[in-house]
Amino acid sequence: MRTDPDVGFRLLKSGQRRLLTDAAGAIRPDRRGHGLYAGDTRYLCRLELSVGGRRPTPVDRAGTLAGPGDTDRIELSAPGPADLQVIRRRALGTGLVEQISLASRGRRTRRATVRLVVGFDAADIFEIRGYRRPDHGELLPVRVGGPAVHFAYLGLDLRLRALDLTVQPQASRSIVAGSRRRGRELNATIRWDVELAPGASTELSWSIETNEIAVSDRRAALAAAALPAGTRDPRRRRPARPEAEVEIDLDRSPLQPILDRSLADLRLLAEDGPGAGDRMIAAGLPWFAALFGRDSLLTAYEAIAFRPDLAVDALTVLAGHQARPGDRHGGEPGQILHELRTGEMARLGEVPFGPSYGSVDATPLWLILLGEANDWLADPVLIDRLWPVALRALAWLDARLALDQGQFLRYAGRPGALANEGWKDSPNAVRDRVGATVPAPIALAEVQGYLYDAWRRLARLARERGEVALAIGLDRRASRLRVRFRDAFWISDRSFPAMALGRQDRVADSIASNAGQCLWSRILTASTATAVARRILADDMDSGWGIRTLAAGEPAFDPRGYHTGSVWPHDTALIAGGLKRAGFDAAAIKLADQLFEAALAVPASRLPELLSGEARVRGAGPGLVAGACPVQAWASAAPLHLVRSLLGLEPDARAARLVLRRPRLPGAVDRIRIRGLSVGARRLDLEVSRSRSGVRAAQIGGDPAIRLTRLG
Repeated sequence: MRTDPDVGFRLLKSGQRRLLTDAAGAIRPDRRGHGLYAGDTRYLCRLELSVGGRRPTPVDRAGTLAGPGDTDRIELSAPGPADLQVIRRRALGTGLVEQISLASRGRRTRRATVRLVVGFDAADIFEIRGYRRPDHGELLPVRVGGPAVHFAYLGLDLRLRALDLTVQPQASRSIVAGSRRRGRELNATIRWDVELAPGASTELSWSIETNEIAVSDRRAALAAAALPAGTRDPRRRRPARPEAEVEIDLDRSPLQPILDRSLADLRLLAEDGPGAGDRMIAAGLPWFAALFGRDSLLTAYEAIAFRPDLAVDALTVLAGHQARPGDRHGGEPGQILHELRTGEMARLGEVPFGPSYGSVDATPLWLILLGEANDWLADPVLIDRLWPVALRALAWLDARLALDQGQFLRYAGRPGALANEGWKDSPNAVRDRVGATVPAPIALAEVQGYLYDAWRRLARLARERGEVALAIGLDRRASRLRVRFRDAFWISDRSFPAMALGRQDRVADSIASNAGQCLWSRILTASTATAVARRILADDMDSGWGIRTLAAGEPAFDPRGYHTGSVWPHDTALIAGGLKRAGFDAAAIKLADQLFEAALAVPASRLPELLSGEARVRGAGPGLVAGACPVQAWASAAPLHLVRSLLGLEPDARAARLVLRRPRLPGAVDRIRIRGLSVGARRLDLEVSRSRSGVRAAQIGGDPAIRLTRLG
């Protein structure tokens, strides 16, 4: 039986602030993590509205996932002897502003008490996710003054985190302050007495601001907490930077909302930070609203044809956090960041993510994106600035390979970090054919593909820069790695690559999706690519909604397991791109159509972090997985990557040329127009459409200096 999670919740985001509520707009402390967040801190842990002692219910009982964006409208109904309509309008910016409109729809005068309970806990996001803390900072006394309530928390990291609430009109009775949950939550109760004649209406509103500043001690914290709202933090929000986004028109196709949602969610996830002048994309909401190396890089790669600015941002911000000699956070010189958290627990070292370098794949992925960005942008200033970072990344790869006598790129795990350092990072992800986990050190199949691709791309870049010896060396190493990979990873009796090699080359020989990403990186030879393409589309791997992370016939298979049978949209999209690269166009279209159909069947046409790997059933949608992020950057970018892959877009910005290699269209699309597609500093408008003879491609506008070339 399917036990899909409750989809009745609403989400808003503005910069580093996020608001997650239930379908009625309420926040109650529970395992779902509802609240108002800024960075890694939850400020608002309770927001409960009642009318006449009862909670209003949403007219749309199923609820929707609000957004993308920073405004929302919720229509509610307050039960009672006379119907009372309640409309919540909210806007999230540097703070939260909410307006409640109450209108009587009955025939008699309606009197009721409107009650609002607001709770503040300044909890760290990892504490909300279940991490236990040995100690906490201090919740300072609540201050109430007229229509305003002031909450503050002094963290053990000597950061003051404060919330200011102002209501309008002033409450009918004195605001009552108190605490709950054994003193771990401060709260305030506001009451308005309203009287509504038939057909009359009234409005109530409140605003909430949050601030975080560094203080020297408790005395300074108390002084800062006494300041009026809006004066504690001298920083001002910078105006949003306009994105160089293209327009994608699918000519009345039912798939149009999916691409619109993808582009909108990428705007939603983009934000300033983590440092001054930085720009990043949050990995996912609500749990991964932070800088992640792997996620940022793969998202930027998937979206680069339509949002090249994301690639520049990802490359730049991660270059700024590249590990240097003597790094006190455990990063090895030249390594690219895995995760950066900025909350109290990360600052204190209670969680190993402030920052963390616990990924084996972020460094080669950074090099891959650098090469891809050069193909699309041909920006010599960018490449000159990042070339020293690339050389340090290559040196890190060399140092890691030396630990394995130059064979494969492995990880051995590190104290306090995640057990696995690939994208399948759950502790039970790497399995053999009997279902047992394989011990570290581990060489993942897809990571060797990333390394192969990184060396190939850097060789091309080195040639462009006149560093011929480096280019020749990288190409030779890539060729040798391809041979070593085939010999060591190929499982003869399964005609498939192992997902990994473990300690003493113990083989993780389960049938898993890792091999599909090896199609994308092109590390597979022609014969092995054919075998992988055939096997990965078998019924035990293809769920009908995408490729399972682990085949259904494996002993460890769990269709809702995080990495042991579920379907991840970004994984399937990369596999589809690999199939197209390898010449299996029909297979690529099949997977693309499945993901598009899945998106149409889930709320808001938004692909979540992962889907259940249960087999597709006629008339039913894909199973949703409890706890999965509904908004995930690389899932948001997956539909864009599918379009780019099927169209066969291959840029050569240096030559002002765009190749369409064997262009194809998704099954539900007859014509696609792309306006403002960037190739270097130039832009063009492109149309691809079905015709009696197949697929037609033409340039319909833009810079005529760009040469459009169709191959196949």
